[in-house]
Amino acid sequence: MSKNLRADHPGVAAGPRSMGHRLAMRALTWQGKRDVSVETVPDLTIQDLTDAIVRVTSTAICGSDLHLDEGLGPFLSQGDVLSHEAMGVVEEVGSGVPHLKAGDRVVVPFNISCGSCWMCSRGLYAQCETIQNRDTGKGAALFGYTSLYGSVPGGQAELLRVPQAHFGPIKVPDGVPDGVPDERYLYLSDILPTAWQAVAYADTPDGGTLAVIGLGPVGQLAARIARHHGIERVIGVDLVPERVARAPQRGLKTLDRREGADVAATLLGLTDGRGPDAVIEAVGTQAHGSPVGRLGHTVVGVLPDALAQPFTDKAALDRTNALTTALKACRRGGTVSISGVYGGEADPFPMMEVFDRGLQLRMGQCHVRRWTCSCRSLSSQRPCGSCSDPAAAPSRAGSAWPWCSCRWTSAVSCWSGTTRPACTRCSSSVVSVLLATIGQLALVGALAGASRWLSGGTRLSHGAVLRPARRAGQR
Repeated sequence: MSKNLRADHPGVAAGPRSMGHRLAMRALTWQGKRDVSVETVPDLTIQDLTDAIVRVTSTAICGSDLHLDEGLGPFLSQGDVLSHEAMGVVEEVGSGVPHLKAGDRVVVPFNISCGSCWMCSRGLYAQCETIQNRDTGKGAALFGYTSLYGSVPGGQAELLRVPQAHFGPIKVPDGVPDGVPDERYLYLSDILPTAWQAVAYADTPDGGTLAVIGLGPVGQLAARIARHHGIERVIGVDLVPERVARAPQRGLKTLDRREGADVAATLLGLTDGRGPDAVIEAVGTQAHGSPVGRLGHTVVGVLPDALAQPFTDKAALDRTNALTTALKACRRGGTVSISGVYGGEADPFPMMEVFDRGLQLRMGQCHVRRWTCSCRSLSSQRPCGSCSDPAAAPSRAGSAWPWCSCRWTSAVSCWSGTTRPACTRCSSSVVSVLLATIGQLALVGALAGASRWLSGGTRLSHGAVLRPARRAGQR
């Protein structure tokens, strides 16, 4: 499709809407607590040169959308367009979006990032400083997720305006048949990278055991990704019958919380009394079995927004039963990876448990574009032949080379199947890592030579020393 510029908006590439521009569209909107409806809302237009307008073909409902009813509702306004998991077809692009054109099929990550700021250059896309919500003290803007995160209209709509489209959208590769369903790629917008990050953060050692608390979409995907990475023993925990029944089909052992047993004690019993080496908490702020937190959510829900907003921002409580279970189940020195969303500010926290057991905690919003090159290997049935993904630049994505000191050792391959020449975390290039390694070997050799010279012999393992043969008469 040609890039004709609309006369009424310089810098915008023409798409199907350019001729016969509409004034309104339909979208799912928030109308009040537990009240959403499809309404007519103003049509979207390009506002910045790095914007794109996407005609939405599929969206999904995220578990965190449920938190909007209990906890974050005070930060929504009537008419806000909801949802943050969407994909579709590009209709228009600003002149600052060189790699997309009208007609391209794209997946839109739920968080917005520029790809080049200090945070983004370190793979921390959910903390993008260009889009950071400094007024509310929060990270990068999210689609359809309250004034705390920018009040950006969400994806359950006919059209979606995508800021920072020069970096964010994930392009479905050319050559993929039109008949391949959206569901093959839609999960790249949120839950698949979220699950991938949860497994990466868990850092389960070889031969170790991973427990997954919560077998919703993220928990199920995390368990499958763990198996994909070669983690042989994965134990899932849930109380929904269908989830508990489905998990063994993927090679998981399951614990049914409805049976009433102490989950943490049971997990310890399954692992020689130590506990799993790593635990993924994939439930979040609305966990069952947390009466105090539930009461707090109920109280906030009946307060007027003028009172509920400061209360939520300064004194909110989470329902932390799943998190507490994860902390008590994990073995000493293990890792708890938290992908469930939390928003409390005054939660009771078992600090002595965490400190005494020496636990490591990893958590936070998913850095979607950090993991998409890896995740697409699961979504794509064929390589694209080349990787033009802006997030696949060597300074931001790649494989952790085995001789690099950085511990991020999960290989990251682009869609073409080639491995990017850089370490995922420290961004060391192949050349710099090799030079550093050669330098280290040279230093070790020099020290070893000095040691031999000082000791008068060649030192062997375990402290043995090989000395030159003595001549006759030598002592």
